[in-house]
Amino acid sequence: MRVLLVVAFFILGINASFAEAKRPGHIYLFRGFANDFSKGMDTLASELVARGYNAETYSHVSWDSAAVDAAKLQKSGKGPIIIMGHSLGGPAAISMAKRMQELGANVALIVTFGPNVSDPVPSNVARVINFYQTLSIVSYTMRKGPGFRGTISNINVDSAAGITHFNIDKSESLHRQTIAAVAAATGRGASPANPTATAVPAQHRTEVNH
Repeated sequence: MRVLLVVAFFILGINASFAEAKRPGHIYLFRGFANDFSKGMDTLASELVARGYNAETYSHVSWDSAAVDAAKLQKSGKGPIIIMGHSLGGPAAISMAKRMQELGANVALIVTFGPNVSDPVPSNVARVINFYQTLSIVSYTMRKGPGFRGTISNINVDSAAGITHFNIDKSESLHRQTIAAVAAATGRGASPANPTATAVPAQHRTEVNH
């Protein structure tokens, strides 16, 4: 009997530790063209899951169904909701946020890697971080939409050697900065005053506050 009690407490302890390790919120990551050229988003999702976050990758065409799911979670107290996207996944992230706005739900953070469109950010979004390049075939920045009161950080990564539109989603440095921003958005860590201080020269950072 004593042995059974010890085993039972051991199992309960493991379950309790797992519950404590699980972090709040849900993260949606969108791949780009053909759902095949954004493997860095899968890597980033795996890194987030390893840290206890709920993170999953999607095709950029799945933003509407993801928005409906995320809105239900956020409105039921299971947020915050975080959205990320590479290339075509960038505008998909904004489209998802707009759909969530229609459904009366909020978005804590959007992170985009080389988005191929500059769509206005809706007012239900608290913070946006956009990694972009002026020297790339795609060089779009994010801009505020009507009523937007959050923060937009358009971060130029031209000075980061070796980064192109086709591998910007795979950058370990950008992944680290993104994970730090996620920690801040979920209340699990303080975000640095500028998330790119170690990677991007000051003249290449643009903070837009409204």
